[in-house]
Amino acid sequence: MGEVTQMRVRFGSRPFGEEELTADEWEPFVPLKTFAIEIAINWIGYYVSVQYMDEFGNISAVHHDDISVEGNP
Repeated sequence: MGEVTQMRVRFGSRPFGEEELTADEWEPFVPLKTFAIEIAINWIGYYVSVQYMDEFGNISAVHHDDISVEGNP
């Protein structure tokens, strides 16, 4: 594999698979990305799904992570 140059990312209430990510455009790779969220009372969970492409066009598996946020009135 070469240097990662592109990524496609989806953020939502559940993890997304490769078929769903194919609907998203490739964008330049960045090591950090910020998402706006709505904070509700109690816990709310979000998922980030990402897939990478290197300089040779090799595509990675889809990677997922979850983020939990606790709201307070």
